[in-house]
Order: sequence, then C-alpha cells, then structure tokens
Amino acid sequence: MLEPVDVAKEIIAAIDGGLGGHISMPVYSRWIGVMEVLPASVQKFLRWASGADRAMAGFKGRKVLDQEEKEAL
Repeated sequence: MLEPVDVAKEIIAAIDGGLGGHISMPVYSRWIGVMEVLPASVQKFLRWASGADRAMAGFKGRKVLDQEEKEAL
C-alpha cells in the first residue's frame, strides 16, 4: 500500500525532471470482486496464476527510526 503523499511526491519529481511514465494497477486487482463469487479452488488457481499472493514478497518497507535516530536528525 502506498501513501498518497509519497505517490504525489514521485509524480511531482517526475514532472519537474521532465520524465514521463504511467501508473497502473496489477492485473489481478481488477478481478478481485469477480473472484469472490468463484469456487475456492478456482480462486486459489487464479491467485497462483496471477501472482497475487506473491506480489509483496520482495517488499522491504520503510525503516522506522527509533527515538535516538530522530533526535540525531
């Protein structure tokens, strides 16, 4: 999940830098509502085939600063 402020900052940085690009949702995100009405075995296969269950596998996240690090800044 991305914070809207972070997305806006990246968009502004790209515009200021004269860069182009596009934002798109993963394919599986468009079908989540439809998948809910399918049998569990079909849902499991579709999640596997689309990679939905592995989408965040490499995500590292932000480092949370402890109080000492915040004071040092």
